[in-house]
Amino acid sequence: MDVEGPDRGPERGMLSRPDEYDESMGAERVTVTVPAELLRAAREEVQAGRRPSVSAVVTSALAEHLRRQRMEQVLDELDAEHGPPSAEATEWAKRALAED
Repeated sequence: MDVEGPDRGPERGMLSRPDEYDESMGAERVTVTVPAELLRAAREEVQAGRRPSVSAVVTSALAEHLRRQRMEQVLDELDAEHGPPSAEATEWAKRALAED
């Protein structure tokens, strides 16, 4: 399902900004087990005011993971269709991305 809108990317309804939660997606309560260190870091994000809740931290991380997974799939499809990038193109991309 492709969803259009200002907060949506081309990836089938995925949020273009993983740090935002779109309430139209609905939510379900789940129980997960995470290492204590990660939970501590998530709680620090909340206490520092960078995220509204631990759920928002987890949602952001999951959305980012899925976005990266989809990007890897797109890159694999491009490699299959056009061949992998040359060493020169790869070095150019690394330099361009490092300039951020």
